[in-house]
Amino acid sequence: MVVDAVHGLAGLPGHLRAAEAAGAVSLRPAFSRAPVDGHRFVQHRVAADADEIWRLLEGGAEVYVCGDGARMAPGVREAFRSVYVAHTLGADDAAAQRWLDGLMAEGRFVEDVYAG
Repeated sequence: MVVDAVHGLAGLPGHLRAAEAAGAVSLRPAFSRAPVDGHRFVQHRVAADADEIWRLLEGGAEVYVCGDGARMAPGVREAFRSVYVAHTLGADDAAAQRWLDGLMAEGRFVEDVYAG
């Protein structure tokens, strides 16, 4: 099983690097102070990888968002709503919010955030 992760920490912990080397995860880093592939923030990485993220979500993937609740988390939620709208014919912002609320209710979109 391959799990893709978007990671916004200031450095990748060794256990994540080891898991990627073993093929268990595919990390897509986003570092605000050292952009990778031009992606400075997690929401930028989500937008860049939207097609793959959609495919993974359709396959039952779970999303864990950890970090700043004041700036990063709202941006990531908006990026995921945009992924839904882009991949769902006729979807609008309200439908995207209901979809995201559903993922949260199912425990497939989990936030562990702190007030910034």
